[in-house]
Amino acid sequence: MLNMMRDNFKNQPWLKGLLILVALSLTLYLGSYFFSEPAGGTSAWAARVDGETAVSESTFLRAARDREGYWQGVLGEQYPQFRAQVMSDLLRSMAQREVIIKEARTMGLHVTDSELAEYIRTYPAHLDQEGNFIGTEAYEQAIRQNFRISVGAYEEQLESDLLTDKWRSLLAASIQVPDSDVEQAWRDRNEKTGIDYVLVRSQDMPDEETSDSELRAWYDSHLDDYLESESREVRYVVFERQAMAEKAQVTDDEIEAHYELNQSTYARPEERRVSHILFPVEQGADQATRDAARAQAEQALQRASGGGDFAALARELSQDADTSGDGGDLGYINRSHILANQAWQTGEGQVGPVTQTVLGFHVFQVTGLRDAGPAPLDEVREEIVEALKLRRADELAREEAQSFSDSLENGDGFSEAAEKAGLEVTIATMSQGEPDRDLRPSPEFTSTIFTLETGAVSRPLQVLRGMAVATIDQVVDAKPAPFEEVKTDVTVDLMNQKLKDAALATAERAHNRHGSDLDAVARQVSREVVSSGDLVRGQRMPNTGGNTPELEEALFGPGVAVGATGAVRVPAGALIYKITSREEFDRTAFEAGKAALLEELVTNRLRSVEQAAIGKLNERYNTELNPAVLERFQG
Repeated sequence: MLNMMRDNFKNQPWLKGLLILVALSLTLYLGSYFFSEPAGGTSAWAARVDGETAVSESTFLRAARDREGYWQGVLGEQYPQFRAQVMSDLLRSMAQREVIIKEARTMGLHVTDSELAEYIRTYPAHLDQEGNFIGTEAYEQAIRQNFRISVGAYEEQLESDLLTDKWRSLLAASIQVPDSDVEQAWRDRNEKTGIDYVLVRSQDMPDEETSDSELRAWYDSHLDDYLESESREVRYVVFERQAMAEKAQVTDDEIEAHYELNQSTYARPEERRVSHILFPVEQGADQATRDAARAQAEQALQRASGGGDFAALARELSQDADTSGDGGDLGYINRSHILANQAWQTGEGQVGPVTQTVLGFHVFQVTGLRDAGPAPLDEVREEIVEALKLRRADELAREEAQSFSDSLENGDGFSEAAEKAGLEVTIATMSQGEPDRDLRPSPEFTSTIFTLETGAVSRPLQVLRGMAVATIDQVVDAKPAPFEEVKTDVTVDLMNQKLKDAALATAERAHNRHGSDLDAVARQVSREVVSSGDLVRGQRMPNTGGNTPELEEALFGPGVAVGATGAVRVPAGALIYKITSREEFDRTAFEAGKAALLEELVTNRLRSVEQAAIGKLNERYNTELNPAVLERFQG
């Protein structure tokens, strides 16, 4: 829509990475606040847990639409490359919430009517300016207006929120942080040591020859470093969703029924159609530049208000290359748009005041109004047809895959049955963590394959292209790769170790000869003396490659004192050091800050415990994301 912000994404790749992390964080955070009909509704499934619908297609699509408009506005032409990732993570977060709710109910957790009523009465969104409950009538009216669902459905979602809170509270109750851990965390952050040091780099050491016998000895003593992971030799067939979609027929009655049952999916908020003329101002521009852009906008406003053709003015004056050719048309915008505040104060056909945003100065005209409500059926008919065909294609693929799987007692007749059904058999060797090239990432397929024994035939398994059925021909256990296959890796590893050993030996000789005279040490090894400044535990020093246990002990171990010297390994080679300052543990300061640090540690541990618990839930419950639903967000 607007060029200025998008140019930043093109020219600064790190900014794209940062913003997509923010996008994912927002979708994960907001996932539980997308209110819609209960998961067991009549629309197709977007996510299932143990075969039961956990997130309906309409619920997910509504949640997706709520976020998509925002990111389209921010990312513009860059959005398509992030779209599939954002939407997949959104659906996964929504499914994960349903797994937690299912587990909470399995554990016997429940929400009483009085607990729910108290939650409703004290929830901030339900209070007036004085902090009092707004009253039942106003509360129910607000729910219907803001969420377009029944009060009962809204309260079911609140109950689910309370259940997840109870589940998390149980996890929190198990967390213990001993005083010793709090003290160690304080020491890690507040004990400081400063050093002067000379770095002897392993890359500066002369190369040494390595004999075959040395390589063999290194390989034999480090076999675990050269393991080939466990693998499965499999044959599989895929019941292609696209082929099924070509068979699928959709009637007008089905289209109309789907539309009527999923009105909320196609609901759109009140919108206004806006055209604008943009005079951009870069971030950090000086006042003179800003004043000049504002003056241009004021002149454009004068011409537009005086009866000038706004579209013609936009083509002549606007510096938004994306819209100027279309007369400045931004299309219909909702209340999240950067021009919304002023646009909603401007009548249809009127020109609004000069408006400043992060992009610069705008002159705009409201060219159309559209009330909130479902989009007309004709407008969404193609979308519904596609959704219904994909749904039916998914059902057909699953039915045919199930029938094929049921017809086989073991893998002996797999290829013959596939040939009879006109299916292509693919032979592959699959390793854990390495997706099959043809199937691409297919978590359900890969995870299931590694639970089956030789000769077993799988149930229908979801893959991106449809449903797959596989048989296991051979289980290949993890074992060291043959020496000749990894000889190059072995050579590199052994040579690196020799260079590191040579760097340490060089550092120790220089230290033994010159002791604390680091200037003399530096001259001997042709390097410079560097001052570290204050270091805390775990802090990396420039060009050292990181820390080692030996370095941590030398700088923070018992009895460390100013003036101490030594030579120790670091990832980049070895250090000759001299301790120049030391700030030791301060008991008084620790006691003063202990409570705040304890709270932080509890919060961090709770986060870790939650992640571990969710990992266990993912092993216990079979969660499926419907690729047919996600497919529409590809590209």
